[in-house]
Amino acid sequence: MFRLQLATRWKVGLSIGFLVLAGVIAFGADKIWPLLMLRAFAIPMQWGFAVFAVVLFLLRHWVLSAGVAVAAIAAWQISIFAGPAIAIPNPCFSGLRLVQMNVLQPNTDHEGAIQAALAENPDVICFQEVDQTWTEALVKALTTKYPYRCLAPRDDLYGMALFSRFPLEGAAVQMLGPMPAIEARVQCGGMTVRLIAARLRAPESLFRLQERNAQWIRLAEWTMEDTLPTAVFGDLNTATWDDAFQAYTTTTGMKDITSNAPTWPAFQGHALVPLDHVLLSGKLGTTGSGTFTIPGSDHLGLSTTICFAWE
Repeated sequence: MFRLQLATRWKVGLSIGFLVLAGVIAFGADKIWPLLMLRAFAIPMQWGFAVFAVVLFLLRHWVLSAGVAVAAIAAWQISIFAGPAIAIPNPCFSGLRLVQMNVLQPNTDHEGAIQAALAENPDVICFQEVDQTWTEALVKALTTKYPYRCLAPRDDLYGMALFSRFPLEGAAVQMLGPMPAIEARVQCGGMTVRLIAARLRAPESLFRLQERNAQWIRLAEWTMEDTLPTAVFGDLNTATWDDAFQAYTTTTGMKDITSNAPTWPAFQGHALVPLDHVLLSGKLGTTGSGTFTIPGSDHLGLSTTICFAWE
């Protein structure tokens, strides 16, 4: 009887532990650096907890199963905060095919990554983690087909390059905190789209988390400086349900069109956390988005077709 009581207490205690974890996942984790890193994995956590709850239920560990199930529900609630992608069905004005790629700076498979980009048949390509070696490989391979470009190579994983089939009007490198970002305008179906390509600081410590959140505030100000239809895209190092991301979309009215598609860490065409994003303003929408493998990279690429809705 005493052993049974101890076992029951152990299960109740562990179940309470899972309930506390669920609360931590769902509330307040954005203010505490280690918990924010945990919360970023809400999508795989919800599936892991769900499977674990079913196994415990089949083994008749009712109390434990209930606690784990609540944790699964909490993780699921986080991952649906971002809402669905916005889609505009045909007909629409001619689309602009956009590709976003974090190529991983130490990656030496330049040709493989470039061919993966070309296979998506993009009009505009944003490459990130671009150093001088990557820049030389990209310019050599893409200049003929993509003659318009804006380059900001760096050796600290925050360099980038923007290539386009179409003229890039007013293309310029601007600083978003300590990291470069690129702004340009491009014609799409007789209308002008403003492009902002950025990579935000990876929140690998409390200081870097604060730095990244400050970048989100500056990015919101930058986004609202112009009334042109705008696309903001890049490896933004933020899960869609982060408070900083939600504050940005609330403030600017920008909509994420990638629908929580996980892009990192990538393995065999799959990933766990949605860190790469494409956000659109105004009457811009998409006829479809997806991910693809980048040979040698730890990210999946994003591809989408941006279009204007008919009036």
